[in-house]
Amino acid sequence: MTEALESGAKREEAGENSQVSTAQRDEQTSGEVERPNSPLEKQIEEHIASEVERRFQSAKDKRWAQLERQYGALSELQKAMDGQDEIQATDDNWVIDKAQGLLKMAGLENDPEVSALLREKPYGADNDGYVALLSDLTEVVLRRNSRGPTNGAAVAQPSGGLPVNDLREDYELRKRQLVAGDVNALMALKREFRAKGLDIF
Repeated sequence: MTEALESGAKREEAGENSQVSTAQRDEQTSGEVERPNSPLEKQIEEHIASEVERRFQSAKDKRWAQLERQYGALSELQKAMDGQDEIQATDDNWVIDKAQGLLKMAGLENDPEVSALLREKPYGADNDGYVALLSDLTEVVLRRNSRGPTNGAAVAQPSGGLPVNDLREDYELRKRQLVAGDVNALMALKREFRAKGLDIF
């Protein structure tokens, strides 16, 4: 039995020794983790932390500056677009106002066919739009004149027509009513009076 006790005691001693060595290993491992940093390690950690913070702040500042530039450009673009709308509205009014003045001079400001033309077809706010408007108005007037007289008294005129002097006066009057520079309308007027017998070059 003594041998058993001795062997058991030895086992306990071995167990105690193994527990002690395990405990010593745990203390050594935990001591390494909890060991206070050396001054050099602290300096490195502080340097890394400040460098990370500086780079983060720099990236944030760059992005913020980029967003401010984009916002500024967007604001300028919006102002320019608003200005364009105002200019275009003014230009549109110029074309229509000028056409209304000419229609008033010609006595066509209340004409339903001309009013329908102005409402239905949009004209550009530039010289091309103005020329297109004048061309369309000229076509309306010429189409109306080519239909022939609708007045009963005009139909009852003698077949000989107006005397040459009256034709010349009528031609000159209608020629003055034409828009300056409207060659198509002038040529149509000349054709009309040549057909009536007036000698025009």
